[in-house]
Amino acid sequence: MTRKASYLLIIVLLLLSSCRPQAEFPPQEESIETWGDLFRGFWNRMNTQYVFWNLDSPGSEWDGVYDEYAPLFDAIEGQIWVDEAATDKALRYFYQIVKELSDCHYSLSFYENKEDEEPIFSFSKYYYNLLLSSGHDDEEIYGFFKSRNTPDVSGLRDTIATVLSDSFGLSLSPGFSGFTQPKAYLSECYVFTSPGNQTTCYAVGKTEDGIIYIGLSDFTLSLFLTGIGGEELTAAAAGVVDTWKAWIKDYLSGNGDDIKGIVVDLRGNSGGFNTEIPMYWSCLLAEDAYICDYRGKDGMNRTDYGPWVKYIVQHDEETTRPFDKPIAVLTNKATISNGEITTMLFKALRDYYGFRTASFGEATAGGLGTANSSPDGNIYEAFDPYPFNAGQFNLGYASCSTQNRHARYRNGDIYENRGIEPDYPVEEGGEGDSVLSRALDWIRSS
Repeated sequence: MTRKASYLLIIVLLLLSSCRPQAEFPPQEESIETWGDLFRGFWNRMNTQYVFWNLDSPGSEWDGVYDEYAPLFDAIEGQIWVDEAATDKALRYFYQIVKELSDCHYSLSFYENKEDEEPIFSFSKYYYNLLLSSGHDDEEIYGFFKSRNTPDVSGLRDTIATVLSDSFGLSLSPGFSGFTQPKAYLSECYVFTSPGNQTTCYAVGKTEDGIIYIGLSDFTLSLFLTGIGGEELTAAAAGVVDTWKAWIKDYLSGNGDDIKGIVVDLRGNSGGFNTEIPMYWSCLLAEDAYICDYRGKDGMNRTDYGPWVKYIVQHDEETTRPFDKPIAVLTNKATISNGEITTMLFKALRDYYGFRTASFGEATAGGLGTANSSPDGNIYEAFDPYPFNAGQFNLGYASCSTQNRHARYRNGDIYENRGIEPDYPVEEGGEGDSVLSRALDWIRSS
């Protein structure tokens, strides 16, 4: 038998061994005409592009999804979008499948025409978990996604914008920047808000007795530091980082005020650029800190994982001694992505580097995967060695956004879709800011 004939025989045997599609290059968009076609394209692309199969299909669970749903999609007659009842049935099937996935960054959107920019249905695992924890049932949540009228996350959990308003008594407008005097908790505060939306805001302040407060709505301040909006905007944004670093460096050098501790407020933090983690926290470190591991995929098959790679936050060369006062980290169910990596950073600083840290509030969202994107939002091969074997994909009528790496804590614990539990659970609500008050009390008694 020739080598070519041997290859053909192997391929035939593989095809006969299972009725399910095997890992292959994505189908052509023009070949998708029915809901059955779309499901098979989706199921196959998930095989190659999704990285959380060690959590979601440790056995043959994903094969079971194919066995259960392929006949159901095939039973939906006609082409995509032709019949409203058929469309609702298909969207509900997809909803039932994806709501069980572990990737908290996961989103799946459907488009009536392949050229459309606005979806007619858009699922988000992050919002699904938030809405579920806020008392909404599956049917209500499906309705939110179908109407594309998902409640604002700021109405579900505290964010830095609500803290500045409700806890500190500050009334801020978009584009506000500079020092201000809050009515409660802090004696002074430097605030920068986005020119387009004051819910994107960053604050650094102090209490009268020397506790530093830093609150970050996300890790996208780099967008305002690039100079794109002009020198005035860049200088205003830089005021947050400059003020923070100046207070820390003055204390560590012995030239500044006596600092009693730090509150790092990550409630509602929606994540952002990996490069901003060292931008804020390296000044606290006198040595590099190993936090967690990341891995992606290095092949087309479902579990073709690459090696775990250490994620290390480098220290600031000007920092000659580590920060030695208590650090309280505030989180809630809306804290995700780099907000959670930062939570993990302070956990590692306590567990392995002798820092005095503790977390307060609620468990985080459980979305620690990453696309390892650059500050301009693009993914580059130079930054990411796994850009083609995991991550987002497009099937014309449907597009999926999913992470191309997932993380584990340095001891091996995985928090995806679990979240990081706080050391001191504190419920939000009531008179004053219960989470912030508890954290300040802990620092003062430490």
